Amino acid sequence: MNLQNLSRDKYLKYILLIPACSLLLLFILLPILYSVRLSFFKWFLGAPQKTFIGIQNYIEAFHDPLFWTSFQNSMIFTFVTVFFEMTLGLGIALLFSRDFVGSRIARALILLPMMVAPVVVGFMFLIIFHGDYGIFNYILNSTGIIQQNISWLGNSKFALPSLILTEIWQRTPFVILVSLAGIKALPEEPYEAAVVDGASKFQIFRHITLPLLKNVLFIALTIRTIISLRVFAKVYTLTGGGPGSSTYVLNLIGYKTGLEQFRMGYSAAIVVIIFITTMVFTIPTMRKANF
Repeated sequence: MNLQNLSRDKYLKYILLIPACSLLLLFILLPILYSVRLSFFKWFLGAPQKTFIGIQNYIEAFHDPLFWTSFQNSMIFTFVTVFFEMTLGLGIALLFSRDFVGSRIARALILLPMMVAPVVVGFMFLIIFHGDYGIFNYILNSTGIIQQNISWLGNSKFALPSLILTEIWQRTPFVILVSLAGIKALPEEPYEAAVVDGASKFQIFRHITLPLLKNVLFIALTIRTIISLRVFAKVYTLTGGGPGSSTYVLNLIGYKTGLEQFRMGYSAAIVVIIFITTMVFTIPTMRKANF
């Protein structure tokens, strides 16, 4: 009887996974497979038939200067935003891990940006970065940093940094939240032993806090990398890819070729490239985080 119960329990966990796995198959795996298949066809949205062209869409993408501009912008955007988000997020989390007067209110307020929809954030910063009436220019003029107004979103030199600043403002609270949760869960014994041994605060941070937070930080790094690589809403609302092509990113070129030019096969190839790029960057961090 006990053996039968053990055998039943052994298979029960797999049976209970069937609904979740079915949903994953339906809403994640099937669209991916369909996009991969579609990328080998030439098909205009609304056309009666698809024409098989093999890897021609990928060859066209790799010979398209706009694709490489978008790829470069996506890489710059991802590396810069993730670096500053991880650095600032961990630093602020360490600061907020100690209780002080108003600490609970401060923790709640600092998480507000991540609760705002990206499109809304885009329109907010569209006003903030306005060349004539934006508060950003007003602050910089008032402090003497600049002498005349700058068109932050209309200048190819400043448009991408403005997008990066917007992303950092909204997404850093996520890293703060994850890091703070990890810090609060750390055991106290290693810290007590380090203090007894006379370790400095930097030594404690380097040899105790960072190693213990490794998995938590890698999880935050993985999630932030994925989201940054597929950024779209802020770029679309703030610059639309302009001025010129200075803020084009991979998701934007995929959207424009698919839903504005109706080249669905080529758009699917861009989507597949985005997916592969995301996997290349996130699989190593997922392994280090012991996913």
